[in-house]
Amino acid sequence: MPQTRFLNGQRTRVRRFWGAGTHLSRRLLFLIASVVTCLVLFAPNVHPAFAVQAKPPTDKSYYITTTSTSSAYNLGCNQGTLDASFSPPVNSEVVLDFGGQNSSGTGTLLINGTSITNAQIESVAEQFSSGYWNCTGNDSTSKVTLGIGTNNSYYDVSSSGGNAWAQVISAVINSNKSSGYDAQVVIDGANDMEPDFGSASGTIAWAQGYANVFPAPYINYGSADGCPSSSSANGSCNNGWNQYDVWYVSWGSPPAKPLPEIYYSVQAQQWTMISLYGAQSQNKVVRMQGPLDEYDLDSSTDTSAQAWSQLWTDLNTYSTTAQNMNYSAEIANE
Repeated sequence: MPQTRFLNGQRTRVRRFWGAGTHLSRRLLFLIASVVTCLVLFAPNVHPAFAVQAKPPTDKSYYITTTSTSSAYNLGCNQGTLDASFSPPVNSEVVLDFGGQNSSGTGTLLINGTSITNAQIESVAEQFSSGYWNCTGNDSTSKVTLGIGTNNSYYDVSSSGGNAWAQVISAVINSNKSSGYDAQVVIDGANDMEPDFGSASGTIAWAQGYANVFPAPYINYGSADGCPSSSSANGSCNNGWNQYDVWYVSWGSPPAKPLPEIYYSVQAQQWTMISLYGAQSQNKVVRMQGPLDEYDLDSSTDTSAQAWSQLWTDLNTYSTTAQNMNYSAEIANE
């Protein structure tokens, strides 16, 4: 190995300089050099540096601001056209964010204050599916994973809220099967889970309520607000959360898979520590879908390329969290 040849070369030069009367010193130096080499080559958890995985095409996710099904169709058509334009065609992952659930579990409040019912949410998701299916044209192999998203900031952040959201997901899955869209559109649940938005206990209860139905996985496209960026010992996060809580709703809950917000480099570090916590304390390292950036909404934040590089590089610093990712996502307004 290069390190060994370098160290042996140094040892040879020391022997010629000091002469034959320094047998003990030479042996001591060789021992020190061997220990250093082993530390470099076999340091626990540290992964050797290598080239960052190539970023896949960045898929647009959306804050939904209207009940318009024609707008949803166009969004799906745009994604289908994009996926089919690559050779070979590619798969994608998109989240439609419908805001927080109302207190009765019958709908949500969109980010612009518009109320939308569960039936309307289902229609929007179905029309996105129709647009994607139609606009992939002759490409029958590309697939989009469509996450139907809420968040943990409004009223129904509870077991009943998770159960109600799972029923919405089930309805869209069944509708897509009837239409044949399921051949290219995979429906998932989704939730923007953030410590700053709501309590850990309520969010965990939501995850458990969803898991009781489990119509499909759900994507956590949230954050790890205030969580440690350089330690993985179940440290504290904002609003009474800890690393376990973020790990649980992102990966520990059976339906969960994370598409974490990476708007700044510190968030990549926080999520790496969540994954490392899972590996060390739960025997379940967190596997990331990829980063979600918001550069389209705020050009002072990470670009898609920066978010990808930061998250991949931080995860691959440690052998226990080293991984490749499937998707790059960016959220925008509808």
